[in-house]
Amino acid sequence: MAAYRLDRLATGSIYLSRVMSWCQDHGKSIVSTSETFDLSSGPGRMVAFILAEVAAGELEAIRERNTNTFDYNYSQGKYKGRMTPYGYKADGDKYVVDHDAKAIILEAAQRIIDQESLRSVLIDLNKRGVPSPRDQNRVNNGKAPKGEQWSNQSLTRILSSETLLGYTLRREVITGPDGKPICNAKGEKQFGKEYVVRDETGAPVKRAEEILSRSRFDELQEALSKKTRSAPKRRTTETALLLRVLFCQCGEPMYRVFNGSKAYYRCASANKGQACGNTTVRLESTNENFTRILMEHYGDHAMQKRVYVPATNNADELASIEAEIENIAEMVMSPAFRGKTRDKLNQRLEALDARRTELEGQAVQLAGYRMEPTGETFSAHFEAFDADQRNAFLRNAKVRVIWDDSTFVAVLGAGSILNLINPGAIPVVADDGYRLSAAEADVLMEHLGETE
Repeated sequence: MAAYRLDRLATGSIYLSRVMSWCQDHGKSIVSTSETFDLSSGPGRMVAFILAEVAAGELEAIRERNTNTFDYNYSQGKYKGRMTPYGYKADGDKYVVDHDAKAIILEAAQRIIDQESLRSVLIDLNKRGVPSPRDQNRVNNGKAPKGEQWSNQSLTRILSSETLLGYTLRREVITGPDGKPICNAKGEKQFGKEYVVRDETGAPVKRAEEILSRSRFDELQEALSKKTRSAPKRRTTETALLLRVLFCQCGEPMYRVFNGSKAYYRCASANKGQACGNTTVRLESTNENFTRILMEHYGDHAMQKRVYVPATNNADELASIEAEIENIAEMVMSPAFRGKTRDKLNQRLEALDARRTELEGQAVQLAGYRMEPTGETFSAHFEAFDADQRNAFLRNAKVRVIWDDSTFVAVLGAGSILNLINPGAIPVVADDGYRLSAAEADVLMEHLGETE
């Protein structure tokens, strides 16, 4: 077995010993073409083992230098290859805002904050052919896009990542008890939770201009944490107006069914083998009567919209300090941060705590929402929707209509926007199942539609 040098064959005395043992067991010999020692003698093997350990030390030093260089570049927010976070692109060793991607982020954030569902935004991005994060990265690097589509996971990850604040984020490789990286079935390294990279004082490392302010980012996270309903998109026919709005008295939803050319709403229990016995209702007349009564109660009233009120004075700075304190506290508890690094983190915590105490003593206006008129009536707003949007509006407004074989009863869930447009027009009940008291059941919308 020939090698230019023994350290090309094996790095470290342990590995060289294994190779030499294998060669001896199989009647082979080792030859170094650039070194003159004799591996068949004791002194020659001793020299070989020493050189192997020297090579192992050199390899370890190279790894350490590369790691330190990588860590330093990360701590400085420099770009050193790999895919850039969506919303940014590389300019030399710096990150700069990708304005095409930024426009998409701002649009998606606004739509989510306006209570449009993530799924609806996702479908629209793919329908419009907006380049996916990977394709956008290819375009920025002068390559042709491959037509990859957006996924729910990628859109959620982008909108919930603190990279939108311009921060440098990193994930550490997960290692086992032996210190070696843990890999999945495909041999790919597994990484831990993403965290914000901080400088020696514990402050976040900003590698580029922020795309969202801290208050706007927090507003987006609040909106993402809420489940927003959207009308199903898989059907080829028009979405029924009262899909997942009209419910049977047994608690099951009522779905659209057809009998020849006529459409009806029927209790879902009929498809489960044990029909509850409640009658079906004509879809067309039920929709018409529901819309008519909805307009009687709300049509001429001013449509309201939620308007975000940003923090004033020091509330935005307080929010940033709170987020930073929480992140540093997690780092201090981690065994990965020891010695001087932990001391610096504790010093940063003390400075932040002092600043927080100072700010808390000042008058602040926390960020929040208020309702204000849109300048149009409810009827104009509602009639501008298509079928899918009308259904989605009713579901997000927490409207529920209950059919009890002879009477329709409409109720609103707590926090419904309809109760802000015309308070008390339809009774508001708790969200836990929309169960009605006898008094609540004695109201509104009696005998809507036609029974069959």
